[in-house]
Amino acid sequence: MYTRLVLLLSILTLMVITGQAQLATAVASQTPAATPPPVTMQMVKDIMPGASGSDPDDFFNVNGILYFSAFDDAHGFELWRSDGTPTGTYMVADINPGLDHSHPTGMVAYSGYFNDSDFYFLARTDSSQPHQIWKSDGTAAGTVQAVAPVDTPRSLTVVGDTLYFFANDPLYGVELWANNGTYGGSWLVKDINPGSANGADITQRPVALGNKLLFIANDGVHGIELWISDGTTAGTHLVKDIYPDSSNIGAWGYFVVWGGLAYFNGNDNQFGGELWQTDGTSAGTVRVAAVSSSTGTPIDILGVSGGLLYFLGNSPAQLWVADGTDSGTRMVHDFSIQVQYGSSLGATPFNNGYCFSYIGNRYDTGSFRELWCSDGQTAVQLDIIPASDEEIWSAPAVLNDILYFAVEDDVHGVELWQSDGAVAGSQMVQDINPAQYVGSVPGDLTVVNGRLFFVADDGTHGRELWLLSPSIQPPGQTNAYLPMIIR
Repeated sequence: MYTRLVLLLSILTLMVITGQAQLATAVASQTPAATPPPVTMQMVKDIMPGASGSDPDDFFNVNGILYFSAFDDAHGFELWRSDGTPTGTYMVADINPGLDHSHPTGMVAYSGYFNDSDFYFLARTDSSQPHQIWKSDGTAAGTVQAVAPVDTPRSLTVVGDTLYFFANDPLYGVELWANNGTYGGSWLVKDINPGSANGADITQRPVALGNKLLFIANDGVHGIELWISDGTTAGTHLVKDIYPDSSNIGAWGYFVVWGGLAYFNGNDNQFGGELWQTDGTSAGTVRVAAVSSSTGTPIDILGVSGGLLYFLGNSPAQLWVADGTDSGTRMVHDFSIQVQYGSSLGATPFNNGYCFSYIGNRYDTGSFRELWCSDGQTAVQLDIIPASDEEIWSAPAVLNDILYFAVEDDVHGVELWQSDGAVAGSQMVQDINPAQYVGSVPGDLTVVNGRLFFVADDGTHGRELWLLSPSIQPPGQTNAYLPMIIR
């Protein structure tokens, strides 16, 4: 009896140990609860027949319709649209007739004037002249030049009923302008840096903060700093002289608006590039926290998810999160042990956290291109091919709780992959270009109306517009998203 009891206890102990080992193995291998749902994928339309392709670019979503620039041999690069079907994919207008391209770019939606299907963009009618400001409602008749000609407009930004932009002028240089929605309704908002040879040194895309425009400018006295405007000369002013030196940069920009505040990359010459926040006033413009050890090094703001703002420090290379306070700012992961420096190729919210493509230089083996995910507490590399040196070649995109991204492996080249957030739940969607080592090199991954548009080259048609649509998920099926992490 005693011998049998000892044997039974031994078996039970072995079962417990085995169960623990299996749990540890599951966590280490990041085993998912379910595999990703099936999808269908196809080229939308062969816009430019032949191996060169139409090279679609500048994707922009307006009310479930994808607008983009594409090339064909009769019109050059012009404005196109697609609803995901061949018949619903067509050129909107031949803005610059013939093979001289209009090169549409910089699209931005507006809702204050006509309807929410209209948008502004930059295009040119003469290849020897700069782009001008156009608008479109998605029809050829409704695609017209929106603003009287100005010199080299850029950074179109809509705040309420006002279109802001920066343009060059022989009297003022590059300064802030505004438009009231009519062809002749533009005005110089303010000559921020007086003199035709000066200009305001606008470098980063502005952002709407409430009913005002927040932007970066140089008035020639304070250096490159944070400015705000309500569209009037009197209401356009320096927010705060963060770095009191006329020759240096106090604000880099890279704005993210969250909770009524704008977060940006600021530099007061004490801690280097740091996370700052502003409500548009001098008193309300403060450094959130000091995370950098090197002055003059900007941070890389990823975005907001789950009540946290994610950003990357660059010196040292680290992932941080913040809740908008100093005490609520903490480091999530330290890359600096292996990484000399790094930055994000692109990022997306995922399962109440953030996933991002991280690229840069290692201390030992040179460059790296990796996909990382974080839940705000810790971070893991989605090492989907552990025995290989796979590389990430696109920003990730999320469709129906599944990550999509372009990966290069040793066999297929760069192809489209999907993942539920776990290594075992990751797989190549399709070998679009079956030539070994070549790959279709998917890019511009953009989710529109519950589908994923992207550009790829199948080796026959050149770079054309492709579409991934999720199949209907079986009832009761669930997905695991971020890898399981024991804390």
